[in-house]
Amino acid sequence: SERSGIFQPLDYSFLNIKNVSDLTVCCPRIIPSSNSVIKKDINEKWVTRTLKINNNQIEDISTLPVVVHELFGDTSSLTWLDISCNNIPSIPNSFSSLKHLKIIYMHGNKIATLQEVIKLRQLPKLTKLTLHGNPIEKEKVMSYISSLKQLLLTMLFRFLEEHTSQLSLRHHQANYVAFGQVS
Repeated sequence: SERSGIFQPLDYSFLNIKNVSDLTVCCPRIIPSSNSVIKKDINEKWVTRTLKINNNQIEDISTLPVVVHELFGDTSSLTWLDISCNNIPSIPNSFSSLKHLKIIYMHGNKIATLQEVIKLRQLPKLTKLTLHGNPIEKEKVMSYISSLKQLLLTMLFRFLEEHTSQLSLRHHQANYVAFGQVS
């Protein structure tokens, strides 16, 4: 509800959008819900903190900050951005103006180099980033963006799944050695 500060995301997902500029002329999905509200302010700007443009055909997000400003009135209210499952190969320098972003879902795109991800260092509040399903997922990203508290990569989970049984066996062997029970 509005009193609790819970706002429904501005949702443009699954609309086959190719250009972010289309967001200004497209109608977002608005799902009636008793738990959240999405509305426009007196200046006809959306009142929300989350923008979902996932599962579209977007390749270029360089004008996204301008579009966010047009939709929200400024860029400071946007804290959560879902641009997952598009065709985005790069992170534009213009992204640095989205300084209040805390969460970015960027999985399922075409980000291939660490140089692209390092551009997100300019987002001081960024704490969660998803990159699985991008060619970059094999790189070590967390050490380059110090504000990240959570980086979701499928490679980490695969590693853990593959090595859990080995680690468990080593743990048991270490216990036997510690108690002098190894023959």
